[in-house]
Amino acid sequence: MAETVDIGIYLDQVREVEILYHLKTDELDRFLAASEAVLYSKGEKIVAQGDSGNFLYAIVTGKADVSFRDLNDDEMFVSSVEAGDMFGEAAFFTSETRTASVTCADDTVALRIHKGDLLQFIKDNPRSGNKVLMMIILSLLKKLKQTNQELAYEKQDTAGQGK
Repeated sequence: MAETVDIGIYLDQVREVEILYHLKTDELDRFLAASEAVLYSKGEKIVAQGDSGNFLYAIVTGKADVSFRDLNDDEMFVSSVEAGDMFGEAAFFTSETRTASVTCADDTVALRIHKGDLLQFIKDNPRSGNKVLMMIILSLLKKLKQTNQELAYEKQDTAGQGK
């Protein structure tokens, strides 16, 4: 069962979280005050496909697997997220439900921030809020690039089979 933990124990690892790279110490302190650290056990779901997407997550320690259920209700592995990675960015920009599930492959500490708290952080701290927003956008662009490459490889493989 997930439980909140003292983020102070993990400050060195927090500095490696993608969205927090460029924050100064005082900016990071304000961000951490608006968020919480949660410990999840191996096998525990952090988010489930179809849930509302009110939180943005960053993996501080551990590893989790991203998967989704296809139209036949088969579980399809998508990728893994590891320390420093974030997920749930789309939930920040849309009000859609989660498109995938994220399940812990190891015991995992994740930093999570509620959409409303993140918006308030950005409003109250425009300089550091813009840094966080830029990192969220960068993360989404990297994921889009990776997906485009995977689709291109898949299309190339499919075209090569017909020869």
